[in-house]
Amino acid sequence: MVEEAVDEIVVDRTDHLSGVRLANGRVVPREVLFVPPRFEPNSAVLAGLGCDRDPDGWVLVDPNGRTTIAGVWAAGNVVDPRAQLISRRSRASSGP
Repeated sequence: MVEEAVDEIVVDRTDHLSGVRLANGRVVPREVLFVPPRFEPNSAVLAGLGCDRDPDGWVLVDPNGRTTIAGVWAAGNVVDPRAQLISRRSRASSGP
């Protein structure tokens, strides 16, 4: 495992991965490469309305999903990078 900045993917003559060139110029031989996803909120509309966001761009909401703009709620992966879909918080006192 290499946790350094990669400048270039190196491929052989048959267009197969043969390594990665790191920022320092060193080439590390590789047959496979795993790149984790980089989550970025698609919050331009909410930002345009003036909703407050955290330093990473995620829209700030209260426990009910209210943003800092009256009448505007947000949910799902615009407020939580782990959310795949809008999800309902479970409450011990509420039913199904």
